[in-house]
Amino acid sequence: AGLLDGLDPAALGSGAVLDALAELGQVGAGAEQFLAGAAADPEVAAALGLPPGSALTRLDRTVRNADGVAIEFSRSLYRPD
Repeated sequence: AGLLDGLDPAALGSGAVLDALAELGQVGAGAEQFLAGAAADPEVAAALGLPPGSALTRLDRTVRNADGVAIEFSRSLYRPD
């Protein structure tokens, strides 16, 4: 059986992914985060209203279950202002 067996993506709506995973028995036991600088590619720059190549802050986060298996990964990009 897979980690996501029984997960209905349509049922997620705007709810938290970790809440949906917990309902399937996949509970986060720890997380690691990585913070770095990044340059905005053209698509990201347009979405953030910045020129391409603009400096951004990038935050990568991986949540793992008690077995050490990654159950969630997120990457966020932040404007400097």
